[in-house]
Amino acid sequence: MTAPAVFVINLADSTDRLAAMNGRLTGMGLAYRVYAGVDGRKMSDEEKRTAYPGPPPFSVGQGWFFPLCDGEIGCALSQIGVYRRIVAEGLPCALVLEDDMELSPAVPDVLEALAERFSPDEPAVVLLTQAYSFYPRTREPLREGVDIVRVYEAALAGGYFITRRAAALLAEKLYPVWTVADDWWRFRDIVSLHCLDPALIRPDGKLSNVSTIAVDPCGDPDLFWAARRRAIFRHPLVAAGRLVARAGRWVYARWHGIRPMPDARLAWDRSKI
Repeated sequence: MTAPAVFVINLADSTDRLAAMNGRLTGMGLAYRVYAGVDGRKMSDEEKRTAYPGPPPFSVGQGWFFPLCDGEIGCALSQIGVYRRIVAEGLPCALVLEDDMELSPAVPDVLEALAERFSPDEPAVVLLTQAYSFYPRTREPLREGVDIVRVYEAALAGGYFITRRAAALLAEKLYPVWTVADDWWRFRDIVSLHCLDPALIRPDGKLSNVSTIAVDPCGDPDLFWAARRRAIFRHPLVAAGRLVARAGRWVYARWHGIRPMPDARLAWDRSKI
């Protein structure tokens, strides 16, 4: 069986991140392709309006959508670009990586197991990063020491396995951009979402601390998030809607036995799995 293709999303000026990722992947014997990421900060106003008309309106089912900053628009477009590449080249599946991730030595073997487990025509995404919560009744062994489970809530688009069918669906449904690239809770309506226990990919503690996405025009992440929170909570109807949506998700989680993922279960040592 052909090994899954590996894509590394990298901004042209982030040479330090690419160098670090190159050392990790070549050390594992994984061939990879660099996908030139879209830098939303360098897009023209017209380009941004075309790619991102704005956030959808609030709804009880979907909740409130934050307006996206330039970096988030670029990040979403980068992921969509990889999906389109997978479909255009007819690749059966792929591993999509952001350039600030660390990988367990077990990743190459697990990739082969995932390629055998999922058909290219099955719309499946498997997060190799840590999820927030999962459906415990869906647990099944993937290989010794590594289980696969269905995801309830998760974030991060830093490292995940994706089939060709899932790539086609996400490329179609996510453009024009309407939410962030790792809005997996909403993407569950488009693809079958899974994760691994334990996680095999995590953010690099040094590189990930310097964000290339979530910054306001003044370059201060704290001001960016403070302004975002004010935009959401200053309207009482929005605040009430968020409480209703949160209560509904709590009831659903209790009914279906949703469980949080164990903290920091990271399989870094091949001998342990």
